[in-house]
Amino acid sequence: MGFAELLVIAVVGLIVIGPARLPETLRTIALWTGRLKRLASNLYKEVEKEVGMDDIKRQLHNENIMDQLKLDDLSSIKDAYHSKGSSVDKTGTGQPDTSGTGTGKSGKDPSGD
Repeated sequence: MGFAELLVIAVVGLIVIGPARLPETLRTIALWTGRLKRLASNLYKEVEKEVGMDDIKRQLHNENIMDQLKLDDLSSIKDAYHSKGSSVDKTGTGQPDTSGTGTGKSGKDPSGD
């Protein structure tokens, strides 16, 4: 709320309630507002406790950390792959390329000829 809105509310309150009862009414409103805020806060905490929000938040945080670690591992593997060049297996056989051809093959004809 802006200052102008608060001023309008104060003037209307002064006219409707009157100057004698205005302080008492404001105290009562403030008291009930505080009680409602405490009630809402307690209700929110109770719901969090029942649902297990702390556990869920902790689990999500841990999953985010694990995902980040996986991405870091993948980027380091990718960097290692690019830095080693042709000595890394490019055929998917699980054996490093030692032929010097860069194909992962021994240079021999696979048919045995």
